Amino acid sequence: MSEASDYTVQIEGMSYASCMGRAEAALKDADGVSSASVNLASASTVIKGEG
Repeated sequence: MSEASDYTVQIEGMSYASCMGRAEAALKDADGVSSASVNLASASTVIKGEG
């Protein structure tokens, strides 16, 4: 069994909470992603991958 991986990705041009919610939902629906969290203040996204 492989270990889960965490990735932090910088984002640009996102300034609305509705965009943040849509981005999180799309990432969470992607294969291999267990969770995703977008932070507008730091302009980053933390993605946790499944093992």
